[in-house]
Amino acid sequence: MLNPPHRRVDDHGREIPELGIDYASIKEGGQEDILTIIAMKGRESKAVFANVVELKGRGIEGTINRVLESIQRLGYKRIVIKSDQEPALTDLVNGIIEARDEETIHEHSPVGESQSNGVVERAVRSAKGQIRTLKLALQARIKRNIPLKHAIMTWLVEQAGDCITKWPANH
Repeated sequence: MLNPPHRRVDDHGREIPELGIDYASIKEGGQEDILTIIAMKGRESKAVFANVVELKGRGIEGTINRVLESIQRLGYKRIVIKSDQEPALTDLVNGIIEARDEETIHEHSPVGESQSNGVVERAVRSAKGQIRTLKLALQARIKRNIPLKHAIMTWLVEQAGDCITKWPANH
C-alpha cells in the first residue's frame, strides 16, 4: 500500500480509539416541530449512539452526561473525538473534555471536507432512517400519530442507535 491510512497512536504504539460526533435534525412534513439529535459512532467498535438533545452545545447538563455514558459503554479510557467545526459541537466536546478524567483529544474535520468525517455522517443517515422506521412501526401498531416532541421519542432515538449497533444491515 503506497499511502496507508493515518492512525492515531500513543507513545507505546497502540491505536487511540476514535468517536465521531455530529448533530442532526429531524423534521416531518406538515409539522413545525424539529427534533435535534446527537449521533456518535466509534470508528473501531462500529457502535452507534443517538440521543435527543434539547439544545445544541453544552445545553443542559444531561447532554454531556449522555455522551459520557456512551463513551463509558465503549470502555475506552483515552479517546479521540472527531467533529466538524460547528461552534455548538466544539462547545459540547470542550464540555466532554472537562468532564472526563481520562485523556480526550478533540480533532476537527477540515473545513469544507465533510467526507473526512464520513463515519459519523453515515451514522447520522442510518440513525435518521432507523428512527423513521421505528416510529412508523410504532404508529402502525398503536394506530396513532406520534408527534416528534412526544416523550417516547427520547427512548425511540436511543433504541435506533442500539438497533444499528446490534443488527448491522451490511455484514
